[in-house]
Amino acid sequence: MSGDPYTIAGRFTLWYGFFGGPIAWTLHLLVSYAPVEVDCAGADPALLHGITIATALVALGAAAVGWRAWRRARGAESAVPADDGAAVRRTRFMGLCGMILGGFFALAILAEGMPVLLVDPCLRLP
Repeated sequence: MSGDPYTIAGRFTLWYGFFGGPIAWTLHLLVSYAPVEVDCAGADPALLHGITIATALVALGAAAVGWRAWRRARGAESAVPADDGAAVRRTRFMGLCGMILGGFFALAILAEGMPVLLVDPCLRLP
């Protein structure tokens, strides 16, 4: 197996694992505000729950991709020549960061989605 990070994990998968969680959290934060008025008209928060579940799955997918890249790079480290070790270490680092970031941001998305379960999003305070 070559030490090239693109053959170990793939270019897109490395970057998805690294940035997937933060991007999913940002999308959840931005997209969750618009449907509140629509949901208040029908009093059904299903759309808000769907947004939370979808973005949490994207973040968990990024964590899984990071874990997979980390495992592959960890196993490939002994099979590459010494001069190619930097690419494997970089892949392992990005995989580990993606795993941690994806899990953290999945928890953040679920924490942001909890008030919709516990508090009526249409509640207006005087």
